[in-house]
Amino acid sequence: MAARLKAGIVSASDASTFGKPIDGRSQLSTPLPIDFLGNLAVRFKVGESVQKLTAPENLRAVAFQIRAGVKSVDDVYLKNLVTLLQEVPDTGQLFIDCLEHIKTTGLILTPWARFDYAGLSWGSRFDECEIFKFPAGGYMNGTAVIFPPLRDGDWEVTLTLEETAIKAFKEDETWRRFARME
Repeated sequence: MAARLKAGIVSASDASTFGKPIDGRSQLSTPLPIDFLGNLAVRFKVGESVQKLTAPENLRAVAFQIRAGVKSVDDVYLKNLVTLLQEVPDTGQLFIDCLEHIKTTGLILTPWARFDYAGLSWGSRFDECEIFKFPAGGYMNGTAVIFPPLRDGDWEVTLTLEETAIKAFKEDETWRRFARME
């Protein structure tokens, strides 16, 4: 969001939303049947002004808000969500606002850090999987993906933003302290 602010895509007074999918299966008090076919990834969101979100001194507070959001998706939350969705006459009318505004004030983090790609069987035609990546060009604008750890212990994160925002991101001193950017 700081990169978008510097690039002039958003203003400091804009309201921003951050969303992250949570594995709902692990949050249920009664587990789903093993043969349940379906994706139970539930998103939560936190909202903050761009100004507050991008101030380096607020990084810890924002991380705490995100952690609290993760913890809020529990058995009760999921049961309330199911009840709500059953009452909506046309679920096509629902939208996820961080997706609706993904090119401006919305951000999504998708963590795949626990995905054990190395342990998967890829069949006799393929060797072991060495790394897991998206195709060149990345993913949806406004999305960060944390990939599984590399064999050497390093972590890879892909961030997809428009070109002007990526340029501003690469120049940001706060983030340059934490990461090597390619």
